[in-house]
Amino acid sequence: MQTLIEHQTLPKRFQDEGLSVLFSPAADLGISYVEQLVGKSRQSHIQEFEGPEDIGTVQVPGRFRSIEDYQRWAASKERFMFLLINEHRLVGPGATPELGGISWFGSREHQHAPGRTVTFAMRNYAADVQHNWGQYSGRGLAAPFMQIAHQSARNIFAGEKLWLDLVAGNEASRKMCINAGYRELIRFDDDDHNGQTRVVMVNDTALLEG
Repeated sequence: MQTLIEHQTLPKRFQDEGLSVLFSPAADLGISYVEQLVGKSRQSHIQEFEGPEDIGTVQVPGRFRSIEDYQRWAASKERFMFLLINEHRLVGPGATPELGGISWFGSREHQHAPGRTVTFAMRNYAADVQHNWGQYSGRGLAAPFMQIAHQSARNIFAGEKLWLDLVAGNEASRKMCINAGYRELIRFDDDDHNGQTRVVMVNDTALLEG
C-alpha cells in the first residue's frame, strides 16, 4: 500500500515547495510512477553512474529498462521504495505528482560487507526541457530526502546494518553518504559490471532506534 509520510514531519523547504515523500512496497508502486522512473532512468547522470544496473547493457537487461523489467525486479524479492514527489507539478492523464527522486531498501547481503543485511540506493533526477521535467538534483534535496528515508526505514529494518555500493568516481554521492554516517569499507573491480570499480560503504547505526 502506498502511504504519504506525514507532511508536517518534512523539512519546511519541502512543505513550501510542495515536495512530499511517498512510501510503497516496490511491488505495489503505481504504474504512473513506474513509467516516470523508467523514463528518468535514461538521464545522462544516471546512465553515467548506474547505467549497467538501471537500464542494462547489450547483454543484460537493467532493472528499470522497461515497466516489465521493473515489475520483475520488484517481484524478485521484498523491497521498500521511498519516492520524492512534487505535488505542485502533475504529469500524465491521471495527473500524478512528478517524480523527483527514488530511494529503496531491501534485504540483501554483499560478499564485501559481511554482517550487513540491508542494502540502500537512491537517485535524484535532473530537469529535461523536452519532457517538461523539473530539477531535483544539485539542489540540496538529496541529503534531507536520504535522512527521511532512513528514519522511516527504522520501522521496517530496526537495528539491522546497512551497506551500499557506488561507482568509484561518483564523489558527490560518496561524500553525501559519509555525511549521513556511512564509511568506506572496500573498493573492488566488479566482474558483473565489466570490471567497473565499485566502492562499498556501510552504516551500522542508521537503523538504530533513538
